[in-house]
Amino acid sequence: MNRPPVTNQRVSQAMVVASNLIPVVAVVSLGWSATVLVGLYVVEMWAVLFWTAVKVPFAERYAETDDAKTPGPPKPLQDKRGGVRLTRFLPKVYPRNLPVLFPLVVFFGPLELFLSFAVFALSAPTVEAIEQVLVGGFAIFVARGVEFWTDYVRDEQYRTTSPQALARTPIQHLFGVFVLFFVGVVVVGNDAESSGIGTYALAAVVLGKLGYDLYVFWRDHTESGRPVFADHLEDEIDLPPVATPGGDPERTVTPDRKAFALDAVGRGVTFLFLGGEGRLGLLFVGVVALFSFGGARLGLTVAAAIGLPIVALRALVHYAEYGTLEYRLYDDAVVAHDRWLDAPQRAVGVNEIDTVTASSGLPGRLLGTATLDLEPAGWSDSDPLRMVQIRDPETLRERLGAR
Repeated sequence: MNRPPVTNQRVSQAMVVASNLIPVVAVVSLGWSATVLVGLYVVEMWAVLFWTAVKVPFAERYAETDDAKTPGPPKPLQDKRGGVRLTRFLPKVYPRNLPVLFPLVVFFGPLELFLSFAVFALSAPTVEAIEQVLVGGFAIFVARGVEFWTDYVRDEQYRTTSPQALARTPIQHLFGVFVLFFVGVVVVGNDAESSGIGTYALAAVVLGKLGYDLYVFWRDHTESGRPVFADHLEDEIDLPPVATPGGDPERTVTPDRKAFALDAVGRGVTFLFLGGEGRLGLLFVGVVALFSFGGARLGLTVAAAIGLPIVALRALVHYAEYGTLEYRLYDDAVVAHDRWLDAPQRAVGVNEIDTVTASSGLPGRLLGTATLDLEPAGWSDSDPLRMVQIRDPETLRERLGAR
């Protein structure tokens, strides 16, 4: 695994210490309560999640996991090559990183929201305490933002990390704040100025938090440290480039837009009811049925509020994976090239193709298209190539020597 330069490590380490000192300085110098200290740790948890989510789309490296090596269809966007620069001030955004970003927002967001409500409900903060938390929290967000710009963007740390490696950080912080939450109940329940126990507990929280963050930093920046999930995150690599023939292709084929749109929506609906081996559908139907006891209109509203975003997201993922592809047919090869990213995604030699399987589905039956799966022979090193919603599929099958 590539390591960032020592100077970058020192800056990052300084930011770790600074983000921990902000709450301590506020408590010691400004006389803020222990309740505010715990609240600031919760805010820092949100800052870590937010800035990690900002970093993930720009990570250039690719983490090869056990799942990636397991036989079967690849995860959506997993092998998507290339990125696109949305602004000259930031690095390229890589679509293959989006599947890592989704669980960060959808899964850890609600968990952190629950923890935040639990902490503030048990500590019963005053209006003054909430104001202090907001002021200190702003400083913590700024400190994390400075680290993002100076280390990650300016010093190009995004070139040496993967989205999976970045996702470890909010997981670690969430675990740490859960521990601090239980200790914080003791801290909040005792006046740190009048009770020796309260003072010791407060010191334990501060030192424990700083010590844990420094340990995580050491572990992730030294060769002797062993990262969390090391058994599942084996290596960070650069995706190898796809070899393509020189010259212009004989023919370029693109997906039929209407058929592709219909197919994308159909896949979204299928995922809503059959995703997760049917568990998502059971959950969706159960929630809608529960709210339907309040009236048919309420049930339909809940169904739309839950179902439409899921269908739209799944359709968007399908578009990001296949919707921007064009298929370049050379005399000796077929290349799937992404027009938006301007990068070849897959290639298979014509003489390597063993079978060409056509599947129509509803879009094909309505609009005369088909999806072709090009399966290479067992001796070939090429990966299968899928041509989605292509018109005149039979001509292409003959052209590719279907058997």
